[in-house]
Amino acid sequence: VKAIVTDGTLSDTAIVKISLDDTPEPPKFDDHTPTFTVDENVPAGTSVGFVVATDVDDDDTQNYSIGDPTDTFVIDSVTGEITVKADSTIDYEKKNEYTVTVVVIDKYGYTDTATVTINVNDLNETPDIPDQTLTFNENDPVGTTKVVVATDPDTAKAFSTLTYELV
Repeated sequence: VKAIVTDGTLSDTAIVKISLDDTPEPPKFDDHTPTFTVDENVPAGTSVGFVVATDVDDDDTQNYSIGDPTDTFVIDSVTGEITVKADSTIDYEKKNEYTVTVVVIDKYGYTDTATVTINVNDLNETPDIPDQTLTFNENDPVGTTKVVVATDPDTAKAFSTLTYELV
């Protein structure tokens, strides 16, 4: 750029070089409160979803980490994919919603945080009827009843009504 200075009568000219330093920008989550849904009883490694952060710095790298107080989920530090952790059990009847915190950090140390909600779908699970013996006395009156015991892990009304049949 050419700069000119004058006192009204005399002037001088100089070339001024302007440089612009690129200042690092922090990464930003596209959604700070994403919600995902996963079926109960899925195996370890099942994908729950991806959290995505963007960074305007072309040369930047991002790493993801997860804060999970239940120790049920893990995150891929490069892709942001949340999966079910090994040796974890997701059971709707025990817990039907999880909240985890995901942090992204770039190579400059800038961070952003997202609060992720993971809802659990209730699936119909098989009721359990163990082998059992019901003893009646020969002199029991007609209409004497005994109880056959069965259990169902489901708590949802649609899945937990048991019907019995003797064959």
